[in-house]
Amino acid sequence: MDLGPGWIKRDDLLKALRQQGLSVSNHQLLRWHNAGILTQPKRVGHGRNRGGSDSYYPWWGALQALEIGWRLKEERRHGGKPKLVDVGWALWVLGYPVTDFARRRLIENLEEKERLLKEMKRRPKQTAVMFRRILQRDPRFRKVRQLVMNPTVAFGIVRDMELGDLQADRYSEWDWQQLREAVLAQLFPDQAGDEPDLPPLDEVAEGIGQLAKTLNTSAIKRGLEVASNRDLRVYCNEAQAILGSLAGKKGWEDTLITPDDFLRHFGQRIANPYDWREMVELLPQLNLPKSPLSAFEQLLRKLEVLPSPALTTEVRTP
Repeated sequence: MDLGPGWIKRDDLLKALRQQGLSVSNHQLLRWHNAGILTQPKRVGHGRNRGGSDSYYPWWGALQALEIGWRLKEERRHGGKPKLVDVGWALWVLGYPVTDFARRRLIENLEEKERLLKEMKRRPKQTAVMFRRILQRDPRFRKVRQLVMNPTVAFGIVRDMELGDLQADRYSEWDWQQLREAVLAQLFPDQAGDEPDLPPLDEVAEGIGQLAKTLNTSAIKRGLEVASNRDLRVYCNEAQAILGSLAGKKGWEDTLITPDDFLRHFGQRIANPYDWREMVELLPQLNLPKSPLSAFEQLLRKLEVLPSPALTTEVRTP
């Protein structure tokens, strides 16, 4: 049974990949399915008394498989060891419907980060030694070493922010001064310590309290768990469009957001909705629409095609 226009049989998909210089086997397709980075095919039986079945992909499944194969091949060509997890992330940023995969990866990253932060909090002396060694070895932190008597205090504040444990009254005025100078020394190494118009320490503490909402790993994880696929797609498109605009202005090569880039954007999106509304108003100033489309969505809109049911919960098209 042939499903008609809009669907491609698995054998034809493999043939199309070979025509593009990609040798892909049925076993490799299965690995991509199991990893959650390639849409599942629709199995159609041959009919009564005939037995067997054929696997059909929506037409865009061929583009998805081509993107996977090309990225894996390019990684090998440059001597790297290709990882399906990295390819899957790139697919999601480009707009393919693999949000369940991306959500799973993001949550796993947050859980690992949370585990490490809690371990550091349980072992403060060992963490302080490790942190000091990092500062001593990394030339980027030269100004931090010169200006900040105890940089581990600043690290402790940031750690508590990310764990959702920050309590401002635990820290003294001297602690907030250490944090302010550590941040300035890292961000502006040539000017740190020479700027007379530094923010007052009470403003530093208040601002850190607001920033903590966007870094709280537990809150971000809960937000990821309940967000719809469509909302995550919107947030991803926003983050990628902003990075793309900045890359163009800075003359950087085209690049894709990382999981950390997305989590920062997502944290701000869910923690400071009122501040975000103001930020959305700035998007047109970056020559961006208020609701950017992914590269894949732009392609669908250009082709003026209607999506298959597998896309309707994740992709916005005509």
